[in-house]
Amino acid sequence: MLSSCMDQGAPMNFFCNSGKCATCVVQVMEGNEHLSEFSFNERYRLGEKLQSGYRLACQTFVYGDAMIKLG
Repeated sequence: MLSSCMDQGAPMNFFCNSGKCATCVVQVMEGNEHLSEFSFNERYRLGEKLQSGYRLACQTFVYGDAMIKLG
């Protein structure tokens, strides 16, 4: 997802690109069914926020249409 955001010109903050710093948090508004399963680092860093649609862009793969909110 991180590269997709950057390809679209979205201003993304990220430092580690491995899910450890959690600076690339986005909120999925639509299309959760088109995203990869939660990674270990997402479960560890985001916890209960996952239920509200929050994901780490560097850990999430997009397989179809999805709408996200940055930050």
